[in-house]
Amino acid sequence: MPQLLDRRLTLRRPSSRCVECGESRAYRRDELHSRRGTFYCQYHLDKITRVRCFTCPAAHEGWHKADTRRRKGVAYCLEHLPPKADIWPCCPKCGGKEFGQFAWKGSVEKTTITCEKCGFKDLAVNHFDDLTVKVIASPVGEAK
Repeated sequence: MPQLLDRRLTLRRPSSRCVECGESRAYRRDELHSRRGTFYCQYHLDKITRVRCFTCPAAHEGWHKADTRRRKGVAYCLEHLPPKADIWPCCPKCGGKEFGQFAWKGSVEKTTITCEKCGFKDLAVNHFDDLTVKVIASPVGEAK
């Protein structure tokens, strides 16, 4: 019986292989990570979970997902992240953020917009696209 115990202690634990490393290296089971039923070592797991920046060169190895941001469904690193577009324009006269009191005049082309600070008045299509003017300024029944 003592021989049997000694023999069990000398047996190696079952090892597995990383699918990317192939037969070149054996790993203990606790050194591998399962992803969709396949096993990866830590190096290759980091490599396959990296996200490519849209503007970084192809030779770049990629970024961790937490280090990227998405703009219009495209991943960018913090270095190449384009600024968010201003949704609401500022008043061209005073620069106030309250620019945008619409006055519906029957059509998109005739609708005017007024600054609440300085009273600047202009056609709304000079500052907004047609669809935005129609949705915001038109009466409820006409916005279809």
